[in-house]
Amino acid sequence: MKYLLGVIGILSLVGAVEAQETSGPSFGAQLEVGMKGSTGGAFQPTSDANRNNGAIGPYVRPKLLMEYAGDGFSTFIGYQLWLETGAQYGTGKSADFDRSLSFMHYPFGEIAIDLPNDFKAKFYAEMNYTTKSNPEKQASDNKVFLFAMPAIERQLNNRFSVGAAYVFMRDQGLDAPNASFADSKASVLKSFESEAKKSKSTTEQIFNNLSAEEQLERIFNQQAIDSQTSITSTHLGRLYLNTVFNESLRLGTYVQAGRAFKNKDKADTTEGQIHNEIRATISPDLTARLRHRLTVNRTSGDTWTLDNRLRAIGEYRLGSNWGVYAENTFRVDVSKENGGSKPTTYSNTSYLGLVYGF
Repeated sequence: MKYLLGVIGILSLVGAVEAQETSGPSFGAQLEVGMKGSTGGAFQPTSDANRNNGAIGPYVRPKLLMEYAGDGFSTFIGYQLWLETGAQYGTGKSADFDRSLSFMHYPFGEIAIDLPNDFKAKFYAEMNYTTKSNPEKQASDNKVFLFAMPAIERQLNNRFSVGAAYVFMRDQGLDAPNASFADSKASVLKSFESEAKKSKSTTEQIFNNLSAEEQLERIFNQQAIDSQTSITSTHLGRLYLNTVFNESLRLGTYVQAGRAFKNKDKADTTEGQIHNEIRATISPDLTARLRHRLTVNRTSGDTWTLDNRLRAIGEYRLGSNWGVYAENTFRVDVSKENGGSKPTTYSNTSYLGLVYGF
């Protein structure tokens, strides 16, 4: 059985899939057990909600994978289950281990077909089905995320390959929230913020200028929208470049841009992103990846966010079946809404696990 170590599918999202050397199907399985720690908050907290808080606890990740490479065709298909729990700490955090248990079902796969003139067609897809047992969960805790990416790629030479892809993402909550009259009224008032800024008045004044019938109609319509499950559909175009410096060092880069549409929000979002990943084989048993992703989102009006993430991954093989997996992601979010800056937030998430491949 082929020994598996680390997270499958990372390079596929960048657009780089290493050449297959097998001539028939191969099957593998692994079990990863370890500890996860997370922390986050605002650099200048303005309330208890964004003061430093976090969680620490164990995780388990069993995984199955099937790979096949034939003449002009290759594919892989896999399934991974994530189980995580942790004791939370920080302001207002008191969840016990059994009350913060989360499950993520993660099927994924890719098909690659060789075409004439060094072209290759690819299709990658994955699904994340996440549920949580925390009784204080928000409606967004239970959700389904779909990702699909057809791509066309060309191998320019032994060092460079380029590609173009269409990316579709759909993020859907599974729990319909119970929207109250007061919450829906607050949403209606918020929708007047741009108009209030232009007219130098308040949202309450604009709302009170409406007739009583129109006020109720807007609130009831908003309540119907707020009671729906949230769905965000994103459409992006991606261009990528993969560079092989030598057998031990590779670089994957992509840029993508597009629009996100929400069923509960009339303000659509324009998104742009640049992503770089370096993969290095330091020794026969040690590999490392360093990934940086910068995302800019702008919503209709004067609202934008800047999402800056740095992720480091290390994998060390201990003999033929055992291995160690380590990962750390640091994230900083800067946002501005209707001309005013919001607190800059940060988060850090770490994994350290022991892996056994069957």
